[in-house]
Amino acid sequence: MTRCLSDDVYPLHMNVGYSHGLTRGQLHATLSSMMDRGIVTASTAFSDADSSVTLTATGGSQWELERNPKWDSFISQRDNFADNRLTVVAPSERLGRYYIGARIAADIEIQAGPIAVRRNVNLNLLPWRHFKDLTVLRFACYPTGFGNPQWDMYYEHRSWWTTLAELASLNENRG
Repeated sequence: MTRCLSDDVYPLHMNVGYSHGLTRGQLHATLSSMMDRGIVTASTAFSDADSSVTLTATGGSQWELERNPKWDSFISQRDNFADNRLTVVAPSERLGRYYIGARIAADIEIQAGPIAVRRNVNLNLLPWRHFKDLTVLRFACYPTGFGNPQWDMYYEHRSWWTTLAELASLNENRG
């Protein structure tokens, strides 16, 4: 395995005060998985102390995507099962309503009341990121209970992302 990535050398090599905390076996499994997915390539076998690991074009694209996401299409959703309410936080009311409409059309939720809207809200949706001028939409809803949401319909209409996996697929569909 590349020596510079081992847990004891990583902080010195990367000039940081922390390490990834992976054992040699975990690091090997992680790098192997990344190679299988086409994210990295290795110059020689991981067991070789002099091998080097490099991002592939796919890995570089994923790195850039995760480091500079399109925040104008980020949706945060919180379900409150105790009172059957869904809260959606979006950069715009239009995107929030579109998201809600897609969930209802795809039989993920059944709307059971009007949508309350609060505009120009400032929130920390993520521990490291403060968002300004958001729109918060909240409404009563119930799960469809049928157990067969039409996910194809949901993804067909999707112009937002809630996770990095969705962000990656959103970019693939746009590109």
